[in-house]
Amino acid sequence: MDLKSMVYEVTHPILAMVRSNHWLIKQLFGVKVPAEVDVSFDPTTVALRQAVCDTLTPDDTAVFEMGIGQAALVGLSVAKQCHVELHGADCSTARVESSQRVAEANDVSTRFVVSDLFSGVDAESRYDVIFFNVPYVPSQQGQDLQLTKRLGVDGDQVWDGGHDGTQVLREFLSQAPTFLSPHGRVVFGVQNLFVPDDVVLQVIDDCKYQLVQRSTRRWVPSCCYVVCPADAR
Repeated sequence: MDLKSMVYEVTHPILAMVRSNHWLIKQLFGVKVPAEVDVSFDPTTVALRQAVCDTLTPDDTAVFEMGIGQAALVGLSVAKQCHVELHGADCSTARVESSQRVAEANDVSTRFVVSDLFSGVDAESRYDVIFFNVPYVPSQQGQDLQLTKRLGVDGDQVWDGGHDGTQVLREFLSQAPTFLSPHGRVVFGVQNLFVPDDVVLQVIDDCKYQLVQRSTRRWVPSCCYVVCPADAR
């Protein structure tokens, strides 16, 4: 077992005890989750929420959350705190339906769609910020850790980032510019335990983006990257 797997073996049980706690979710995200909704979060969602809020300006009006998950926690938190219009997508019908129930419970008007990345998103839509808690765990490592079973999710796509953990990120970044406003930015988060920072920076460069900001939080083992298409600046 490699070092990454050993670290995860220690940290996962601790995280599993708190990831579905509705009271803690309310404190961290300001989002009320109905008792019947099965929801969970990971450290990257906490860091991502703050990174999105930090990059928003008074001129920004519409945001898009890719991979909304079971409760669209990041998007709903941002919409409530920053007063922006929220749209979002997930490849799972069940997760989209669950997130819609949470949005209604929080009186947030949204538009969520079932979509494999941007394939089902209205081609005319444009957003000031698009954000994604991207799947970043390398396939073999996630299978060795039995992540689908441990996380209690409905498929490998929740965590599987491909051979080196960057496949989904590359596909996402290649599609995102079409849906950005002229001053739009993309925000995504990863755990550098699985994808090192230098690898992420190379992906950003390969996909023809410029790094706007890179942020970490002392108690969260994740890094968030704010980027924009290279030809936008």
